[in-house]
Amino acid sequence: MAPMIVDGDSHFLEPLDLWEKYIESKYKDKALRFIKDGKTGEMVAYEVEGRKRAEFSPEIFREAVGFEDPKRMADPNFSADYANAPAGALDPAARMKWLDAEGINKQLVYPTWGLMWEADVDDPEVAAAYCRAYNTWVWEVCQPYSQRLYPVAHISLRDAEEAVKEIRRVAKLGFKGAFVGSRPLGGRSFGHPFYDPIWAEAQATDLAVGIHLTGNYDYVGSAWYKDSALNSYLHFSMMVAEDPRKAMTTLMCDGALERFPRLKMGLVETKSGWVAEWLERFDHRFSYLGYTTGMKRKPSEYFQRQCWISADPVENTLPAMVELVGEEPFLWGSDFPHAEGFINPVKEAKERLRSLATRAQEKILGENAVRVFGL
Repeated sequence: MAPMIVDGDSHFLEPLDLWEKYIESKYKDKALRFIKDGKTGEMVAYEVEGRKRAEFSPEIFREAVGFEDPKRMADPNFSADYANAPAGALDPAARMKWLDAEGINKQLVYPTWGLMWEADVDDPEVAAAYCRAYNTWVWEVCQPYSQRLYPVAHISLRDAEEAVKEIRRVAKLGFKGAFVGSRPLGGRSFGHPFYDPIWAEAQATDLAVGIHLTGNYDYVGSAWYKDSALNSYLHFSMMVAEDPRKAMTTLMCDGALERFPRLKMGLVETKSGWVAEWLERFDHRFSYLGYTTGMKRKPSEYFQRQCWISADPVENTLPAMVELVGEEPFLWGSDFPHAEGFINPVKEAKERLRSLATRAQEKILGENAVRVFGL
């Protein structure tokens, strides 16, 4: 039999009127709304909580729709309009054709704009309403394709009680996973006891939780460009990937994985080539500083027991990571339909993994995702 192929990280382009249609009437005046340039039709900004967010750089919208040719982002004539997006980014029926062409059996689906508004919403109540609207919509959209498309629920961490209620609701619907934004909130580490009810509910409902990078104005390195016009979107895209890694470090350091030993926690869209060095350094520091943490065992033991990483299909370092820490933690993701996504991802992943044993390849290509998410 051919191995199961599971894409662990893809995205939908949400309809621009999703939140206006799906949000509860109480929050209609604060629904997420998109603003287009009156002349070009290009998306240039959005409103959250009834107020306009600062103007976007064009790269943010162009990245969302630029899958086939990311170099178009540099073309001033390339409009960040949904008309320029791949058909499967919007239409799940068209997505099936893309999956078939690539040889993908199942796919985990995250939002696009849900990764952006996380940086702009202040009111925990409104954030929870945004999540409910998206989760309701994406569940409906994926239902006709429920054996192949698995939506990952969006959970806001701003209000623990609201997060617990939404985890219960989506688990009852049938979601297999949830994700939280990687942006730090209120100065609390991800291992802070404030979040314990959330991790407890995810453990109780057996939802795999992914920490996905999200917009963050205070990302690591932003302080170097506070008074400069030189900061580039490239720098931002490099540095914002540090947020999920730091979030996972705090989960371990502050004992969350000790308190919730069956919590399945992963990192999405952060690559994998750093994992072995991180664990080696972490274990060494733990050997003499562990008494300052909430950990009862080495970080590498928590990692092997509970953690997973969604790698890129083109990572040349992935086989080395597998040799050093084993194949069990690793999934792969196409990041379709974003500009940083990967053309022919299954072919690329198989090429990078071919030096590994057959069983290791099969696990990374699909079986690990099936196990982690209970597909």
